Amino acid sequence: LSPTIFFTMSLRWLCKDSLDFNEKIDSLHHCKEDDDYPLSHVYFIDSIGDKGALRLAGALHTTECPVVILNLYDNRIGNVGVSSICKSLRNISYTLEGIDLRWNKIGDKGAARLSDALADKSYTRSLEKLYLDGNKLGNDGVQRLAEAIEINKESKIKVLHLSHNKIGDKGAISLAKMIEKNTTIKEMSLNSNRISDKGLRRLLEAVKKNTSIEKLDLRSNAALGKREVKSSMDRNVQTEQLKFSTNQNTTAVGENTHENNSFSSFESNNSRTIFLR
Repeated sequence: LSPTIFFTMSLRWLCKDSLDFNEKIDSLHHCKEDDDYPLSHVYFIDSIGDKGALRLAGALHTTECPVVILNLYDNRIGNVGVSSICKSLRNISYTLEGIDLRWNKIGDKGAARLSDALADKSYTRSLEKLYLDGNKLGNDGVQRLAEAIEINKESKIKVLHLSHNKIGDKGAISLAKMIEKNTTIKEMSLNSNRISDKGLRRLLEAVKKNTSIEKLDLRSNAALGKREVKSSMDRNVQTEQLKFSTNQNTTAVGENTHENNSFSSFESNNSRTIFLR
């Protein structure tokens, strides 16, 4: 089977209406790596909540499937549920490349448990994409996440989405400190938060020192004036081309929609794009 066919078969099977939550959990428990069609993309659309997350965590802890993507988009998972899931990540850490936890109910306590996993390479050794848009992380939760990514010198995270999380200047400054030293993150979304001029300035200064970020979405915050930001970014910029676009036709990072397309391929280029409005 080609990778494309393999992905389609796995995804359709897990999303079939005829399979209820219990059947999906059983499939994870009994899945073997050497099965004809092992599950690599685990996708729940059942609004499983914290109780369901506890059962899922148990299945992930014992499964022998090479889970590559764990998609729990819009499942009413809170701090208790995400804490349980984090404890099970060690078992699938060699294969897990993406986690989608957008539009759940994760607060700073859940973020703390997720941060513990991010700081420990044995839990997230292959993780490249992390989507946490639409939760309740706040400044404290984001600060813990930023510190965890900075602590883990073997972190491979390339895509980090944190839009709609009530992040203010304190959280933005914590992310800026991490960005200055990070060499893996290529795409970050912080749109629709509460970041004012102070936090935006600090983020933009950090990007100038960073060598990996190619796309940064800061739209729908208290953005600086376009001319003022460009003037600030032009200082000490060497060969990178910085584009400040308000064109609706421009392909933007982190659109403000609930469309479930977070694991599309990422195409890098030789320029950096920072979306402000």
